[in-house]
Amino acid sequence: MNQKILVNQIIPFSNVDGEGNRCSIFVQGCQLNCLYCHNSETIQICRHCGICVEHCPSKALSIHSGLVVYDESQCTQCDRCIVVCPYQSTPKTNAFTKDDLMAKIVSYRPYIRGVTFSGGEPTLYADFLTELAQKIKKLGLTVYIDSNGFFDFDAIFPLINAVDGFLLDIKAVDSIEHLCGVKDQTHLKNLERLLEIDKVIEVRTVLLNKHMDQINTLNQVADRLEVYPQVPYRLIRAHITGLKKEQEALVGEAIMTVKEFLAYGNHLRQKGFHNFILQK
Repeated sequence: MNQKILVNQIIPFSNVDGEGNRCSIFVQGCQLNCLYCHNSETIQICRHCGICVEHCPSKALSIHSGLVVYDESQCTQCDRCIVVCPYQSTPKTNAFTKDDLMAKIVSYRPYIRGVTFSGGEPTLYADFLTELAQKIKKLGLTVYIDSNGFFDFDAIFPLINAVDGFLLDIKAVDSIEHLCGVKDQTHLKNLERLLEIDKVIEVRTVLLNKHMDQINTLNQVADRLEVYPQVPYRLIRAHITGLKKEQEALVGEAIMTVKEFLAYGNHLRQKGFHNFILQK
């Protein structure tokens, strides 16, 4: 079992990662490479090449025993290290033990309803998070996993059983390899299995032109959700704010107008599905 977890960021108080005020913990590492990812620096693990160290104007980075060390107290968040990284990663991560994270969560406890693990892809740390989730729930807090849905359901079932639910992204049904760099469709089967055991808080799909079959994706998700009225389907219009320049070149011309985006809400209404949220 992993003794430490790589964390990219901790947001003590967030209201966009599940209901209520929540602590959001973003882990480092993801098996996808989505064209529109706004946290693309969380995909790769730092390889400690050291290139970023010489470019850090605030001297927040150094090399010790062949490893890049990040001093958060010196960082000005200029993100120069992310810009120059040849692996599109970040050195701005910290390794936490369960006790480290519990100490932070306990300090936030009076002000939050729960904890959401995001990323990156939290299920890559399933063993670690299973035990941590059990500790968190003893505080009377809920635990959510914000996941891309690409995981071995049976292998991570202890985590599934330990948490209250998943915020599940369904990236696409067709063209998933081009959009996110994977071939399989396990996310749809995992959605079905999570729904069957009441472990889905919300399903989300980011919509953009060209790179996906929007109608087929919406239909397949809506058909699975129609018998689970407690689970909303959130449609999100892709945007370029926060994307890296190389991402903008790929995604920019595929951004929908608001009118185009709203038409997909009309499509769902026409097929009799109404439990959705439009995020423009």
